[in-house]
Amino acid sequence: MRLAGRADEAAAILAAEGKAISAHRDAHRLERLRALRKGLRFSVGAGGSASAVRTHLRLADAAMRGGRNHDALEHYRAARILLEVRTRAES
Repeated sequence: MRLAGRADEAAAILAAEGKAISAHRDAHRLERLRALRKGLRFSVGAGGSASAVRTHLRLADAAMRGGRNHDALEHYRAARILLEVRTRAES
């Protein structure tokens, strides 16, 4: 949106999302939001697929322990997708 000249609209959306993310105490999404606000790229697991899988699994386990089943499912799905993509690329 910023690249399309809609910076004010983007800032309003990020502000609203920031409140919701903070209310849920979601550290992973807060980190991602900070990167967006600064115009930086955000990558789970420092850019490598194996590291990203481990990070998503760690976040999913933490979400399960915290009773955030929907968040856990989202991270388990992300890890599974990354593993499937990596497996297909290797074959």
